[in-house]
Amino acid sequence: MQEGDINGAFADFSMAIKLKPDYAEAYNERGLAMGAMVKNGGNIESYLASAITDYTTAIQIKPEFASAYYNRGVAMQAKENWQNAKVDFDKVVELKPDIALLAQAFLHLGQLKQREGDNSGAVYFLSAADYYRGISEVRRGDTNNALVDFSKAIELNPPFDQAYYDRGKLKQTMGDLDGALGDYDKAIELNPQNSAAYNNRGNVRVARNDLDGAFADFRKAVELDPR
Repeated sequence: MQEGDINGAFADFSMAIKLKPDYAEAYNERGLAMGAMVKNGGNIESYLASAITDYTTAIQIKPEFASAYYNRGVAMQAKENWQNAKVDFDKVVELKPDIALLAQAFLHLGQLKQREGDNSGAVYFLSAADYYRGISEVRRGDTNNALVDFSKAIELNPPFDQAYYDRGKLKQTMGDLDGALGDYDKAIELNPQNSAAYNNRGNVRVARNDLDGAFADFRKAVELDPR
């Protein structure tokens, strides 16, 4: 964004706030404009402090505003206020926003864990970031990048059974039945209570003409989840 565009956006959001002081989204967007000013060489401390004030006001007006918590967390992280950044990213996860934002919150939490030297915590959050980014990409139809991100999650966190399951689903839709079968096998090995994995593996086995194996999987799926 060019400097003139940033200044214009800042002025527009300020006018919106003047006209409607309880406009939470305008506070959030004005905070983002101030963040852009930092990137363009503005006074870092001053702009970050003002942005945090706007994000905080947005949250006070709209306490379930996940984007404002996320943006405030990023600003807190930029100020090296690690603890408050963590609190905000944790709140984003608690609010369960759209999947793309959730992935970003997990990424930042993973970075904070890395900074603390908590390797196991970092693995958990960073693999979750890859996983949820993959889910977001599946929903957008970006199957190739989704496959990459599910694989990253698995590489980082090999016991991540849900990542195997969702990568298997994706491979199945892409026509890679051998790959899907392998992923469902691994998902079931890691979590034998995953009825959906048995059901989907049964469908793959039907497609491969393994009817006995398919019947066994369908029976197990019903046994685990009779609904």
